[in-house]
Amino acid sequence: MDTTSEIKRAATQYLLGTATAEEQTAMEEKYFSDPGVFQQVVAAEKKLLDDYAYGRLSSDDRAQFERHYLTHPKRRARAMTAIALAENLRGLNQMQAAPERSLWWRKWWKGFRAPSFAFGMAAAVLMLTLGSLWLWLETRRLQSELHQSQSAQATAGERERNLLEQLSTQQTRSEQLSAEVEKLRAAQRASAPSFASLLLTAGLTRSNDPADIPRLVLLPDVTQVRLQLKIRETAYSHYRLTLETAEGKALRTSSLIRPNSAKIISFFIPRSVFSKGEYVLALSGVNDNGEIDNMSKTLFHITQ
Repeated sequence: MDTTSEIKRAATQYLLGTATAEEQTAMEEKYFSDPGVFQQVVAAEKKLLDDYAYGRLSSDDRAQFERHYLTHPKRRARAMTAIALAENLRGLNQMQAAPERSLWWRKWWKGFRAPSFAFGMAAAVLMLTLGSLWLWLETRRLQSELHQSQSAQATAGERERNLLEQLSTQQTRSEQLSAEVEKLRAAQRASAPSFASLLLTAGLTRSNDPADIPRLVLLPDVTQVRLQLKIRETAYSHYRLTLETAEGKALRTSSLIRPNSAKIISFFIPRSVFSKGEYVLALSGVNDNGEIDNMSKTLFHITQ
């Protein structure tokens, strides 16, 4: 079977509604994308209408035609137009074939003058004109729908390409931002100070065993020391910490500090203040009147 015959057969099945879902989808794609298939579908529809109007369809095809094709209002109007045109043409043929006993030219002249014949001819011409006009308008409509579909497909394709380009641009930008953020984080890590922390308990540590003295090892990359002192009570509104040498010389004094919920006070001191040896962290309480009470001293050892 050649391609044209196959397309006509598929178009007829599509119009009758006997095609499978896959065949319907394939026909609609070809219908909207291939002008040649579009013309063949129009021709198949015209032949189907003529066959229905002149009773040339089989009983099964006629039942399927009425069950599927005629359910659509516009298609039903086309079928009614085809039936009316066929009936007028049949009436015209019957009048022309009626036997007459007069001479052929008298028959012709008499028939031409007969009002019924003249009316039939006028009606037939009118129906043919209307049918031709309808076919022309329908063809233009279908072509317009085809062009709109093709334009919509082209617009959708262009839109899809634009979205893909935007997505690619956004992904590239996201990767660049991620790289920049990672650089900033690396720079922050490189520039952030390195802490060494030591937790002490309030009270002076004196022992004959050096192992009992808290120790803090300062590595070369340490830039700040955080001394944390856990106190036993929180009777004062504020506290003050003072870093002293073992001989009692004050090196650094904190501002007024409040302990956290765990009763711990933190004191940050530059690493440059320390050298190897023993230090004392003195704790003072400050009441609401600003009076200062010395509370405790805690001994610790620095190793570098």
